[in-house]
Amino acid sequence: IKMLVCALREHVTNKIISYKTENPQTVFQTVFDFDETQFSDYDIIIDEKSNKYPAYECVEIFSAYVKLCTSENSPLCGKKLTLAELRNEAFISVGENNGLTKILANACRKRGFSPNFVVQSNDLSCTKKCVESGIGIGIVRIDGNEQFATNLSYLDVVDFNEMQTLCLYYKKSAAYGNVKHFLEFFIDRKL
Repeated sequence: IKMLVCALREHVTNKIISYKTENPQTVFQTVFDFDETQFSDYDIIIDEKSNKYPAYECVEIFSAYVKLCTSENSPLCGKKLTLAELRNEAFISVGENNGLTKILANACRKRGFSPNFVVQSNDLSCTKKCVESGIGIGIVRIDGNEQFATNLSYLDVVDFNEMQTLCLYYKKSAAYGNVKHFLEFFIDRKL
């Protein structure tokens, strides 16, 4: 099963492990990458809802609000803020092509500015340490698994009510055998 994972890396990894436990004979070739452009090589793609994959069927698998967060000691904590009030703040992102980064950048653009990303790291633990240390403001998905947000405080940004919808894309022509079985497993067992 050839799979590209552009979102929900930890959740998808857990699904693969769970599936492999029950189906040890199945072989996965999985790429975790925000920047991949050769989509036709994959049977399954996990990514944000978009029009990027016209040759694939789409199943929405997850929607969640996203929030901005900062270190527990930040002077921004406990205040009601607008996104425009954060225009001069430093931001931390999980990479330029990450879905959460795009959500923040689009929301800022609508308010007339671009976020100042001072750190862009594809390493979640590095990103978290940078936010915890006060280097900048981070963005997190509120998905019931907020271990990333431990030691962080959510900011009360009254005009930032963004949502992220994630989808499982699959080639209809590949949806048989192991691919079909994994699709059924993945979709039937909620994240």
